[in-house]
Amino acid sequence: KAGAIYVGMTVMVEGGVTPLGYSVHFDGPFNAYDTDYYSGGSSSGSAVAVSSGLVPMALGFDGGGSVRIPAAASGVVGLAGTHGRFPYNTTTLVTKMGPIATTLEDVALSLLLLGKNEPGSLYDNLSGGQIVNGKHHNSNIPPPHLLGVVDKNGKSAQNDSKGLSPLKGTRLGIFWDYFQ
Repeated sequence: KAGAIYVGMTVMVEGGVTPLGYSVHFDGPFNAYDTDYYSGGSSSGSAVAVSSGLVPMALGFDGGGSVRIPAAASGVVGLAGTHGRFPYNTTTLVTKMGPIATTLEDVALSLLLLGKNEPGSLYDNLSGGQIVNGKHHNSNIPPPHLLGVVDKNGKSAQNDSKGLSPLKGTRLGIFWDYFQ
């Protein structure tokens, strides 16, 4: 409905069970910036497609880092959504879907476009949603929003009713010893 064009499928590691992202069967994918390195896994093909400029956004599936690891290894941004945020047909509570894109802004846009509650999905049902006489009722999954997100100029992407970001005044601590 939002006008996306489906381009195709990408390669991932067999079974999604290694953080390297290398598929022996397909001999790849390798890191888009240096083919001497792996691209991280398991949604490695999606991350490589985005980092090489083939597509502006791709979807990945994450059960333990499979969106975040290849995004980080490939120099792009990945979001492993909470369970049910990006609905898809599943029977497992481990795997969740999420976008991989070139910028944080593109991932945020993907969240707004794709992160809608799907009535009748497994996660909707677990959150109290019901379909009664063909109408959806009582889901506890909130709609997607960008409340508190600010752009690179400090402008709030979406303000609350008072015009203040709920993160205003929040301090971020960085454990510098970890990076040294």
